[in-house]
Amino acid sequence: GLVRTLETRGLVRREPVPGNRRSMALTLTPDGADLLSALHAAADAHEGRIAAHLGADVYADLLGPLSRLGRLRGS
Repeated sequence: GLVRTLETRGLVRREPVPGNRRSMALTLTPDGADLLSALHAAADAHEGRIAAHLGADVYADLLGPLSRLGRLRGS
């Protein structure tokens, strides 16, 4: 599964939860944190390119409806 793949790649590790023998906490490894940081930077750069291409006004007009759709998806 996904967690096993991330573990195999050294991006996350499972750790026992104190006081709960059946639960495991999933934590990022330093490599996982580095990858996550790089992914955030790439997403920010991509968003910047889209905003520059569309222009500030069009980009702002587009963000409102997209944000509302994102909130609906999270419901």
